[in-house]
Amino acid sequence: MENITFPGSGNPQRLIVFTLHGQVFGLPITEVKEVVALPVLTPVPLAPAYVAGLANIRGEVLAILRPEVLLQISDDAPLSMARFVLVLNPPTLRSGLWLPDIPDTITVYENQLDRQADLSFLDAQVQTHIKALVKRDQQLILLLSGPGLVPRHSPTSLNTAS
Repeated sequence: MENITFPGSGNPQRLIVFTLHGQVFGLPITEVKEVVALPVLTPVPLAPAYVAGLANIRGEVLAILRPEVLLQISDDAPLSMARFVLVLNPPTLRSGLWLPDIPDTITVYENQLDRQADLSFLDAQVQTHIKALVKRDQQLILLLSGPGLVPRHSPTSLNTAS
């Protein structure tokens, strides 16, 4: 991953950023365990559209989620578009997000985060997934909440229990 640093002031925060359908999204690096090549997925009958399937990654069964469906960007992206899985950090969730490309790592600063931004341009359900807007140059990054991405009514057990 390429490390890109942008000047700013305040506390630095590292983000994993990725693009879906032209929009850039980010997750705090502390909420990401790793990025791996997309493994073989086992379909889950009657699962919601946002569940791509289950995968065994390093001996752990994870629900692989389709972020473009969760974020209501698209519901017709074929599996062939996904090549990587961004594995979310376990104490939060046993899940991963399928992505078409390897994400980047960037550093942002407190003065680039807008936690009180007007999100009315987004659907109300999508707004619940956004923690802040990151503004840098002419780019707008939607900062996601990893734990907030998985709907509570999920049919799969995504909580870490052992």
